[in-house]
Amino acid sequence: MEVYFDDSISRNRRSGQPGKEIKLNKDFVWEGQKGSAASLYVFPEGMVMDICLSIPRDDAEQYFKKWNFERRTSYLTNEEMDELERENPFLERFKVKCKVNGSSLKWKNMYAVGWHPFSDERGGIDQEAEFFMNHYGCDRDGVWKFVRCFYLWEAERQTEIHTLDLIFQSEPMPYTADHFITKVGDAGKKISFTHPVTHEKYRLEICGCEFGKLPENSGHMFPDREEMILPDNMQMLTYRVSPEIAGRDFYIQDTSQSDAPKKCGEEIISASAMSVSVIGGMEGPAMDSQAGRCKETSTVYSSLHFKKVEEIQWRIVFNVKGKKDLHLSIAL
Repeated sequence: MEVYFDDSISRNRRSGQPGKEIKLNKDFVWEGQKGSAASLYVFPEGMVMDICLSIPRDDAEQYFKKWNFERRTSYLTNEEMDELERENPFLERFKVKCKVNGSSLKWKNMYAVGWHPFSDERGGIDQEAEFFMNHYGCDRDGVWKFVRCFYLWEAERQTEIHTLDLIFQSEPMPYTADHFITKVGDAGKKISFTHPVTHEKYRLEICGCEFGKLPENSGHMFPDREEMILPDNMQMLTYRVSPEIAGRDFYIQDTSQSDAPKKCGEEIISASAMSVSVIGGMEGPAMDSQAGRCKETSTVYSSLHFKKVEEIQWRIVFNVKGKKDLHLSIAL
């Protein structure tokens, strides 16, 4: 299999020379997930590594049974999409940090493809997956995910590779903890909720809820479509959470979609999949001047609508890391 440093899943924008393959064949188990660091490909610019992951057949069958093609391609709410992505065994997100001969490499990017033997879902298999299957001799009764990672030499190019140190790092996935409703003017309301994985208890206090409008110069989101009118009404919710949670681990989101932009002269279009988001939709921490009982607060904005909306349903979401880091050392 020829691998190029500017390789992509489309395989149609290649340049330069193919890399030199160094076979690794290093098997590992990451919290029950069997896999193999299969091969390296060395280039003047950096290095490419292929990883083969074996997916339990039962997991794939259950996923396709629950999330069949019709359901996957239908309209899904943000919460349903989060659930689909968590349960998709082909979609687990992670990065692999890499050191060669003790020197760190710079992460460039990665892509992944899946392969399975289920005939009624074969249309979703990319030809790229067949190249991986054939090159690495994978069992065709199994279910597979292939990950190709790209790295840049951080300092000088390593002409010979003696040791390889890898750290597999799982990326967080969103879990909905609870829902609540706010009305304009709400303040002082307290909502208890539980972390959906750790079961820790938290309390959210609403410090303020008021109408807001998108700034008049926000048309820059559609610079080539001046005839489009954007919805500009929203709710601004100011809140605090105790115990305090790091911003990257937690967020609050409007459960409804924004109204679709409309052309001048058109009637208002109801919320649809073509939604508009508020740029920088979350802020924090900030000092809230309206509610004396709240000191340090955060602010979140609702979806956008052409008409003012008095009542909004929100969802409380935690970003949860699924696996602990896996360290893997390989001597060549």
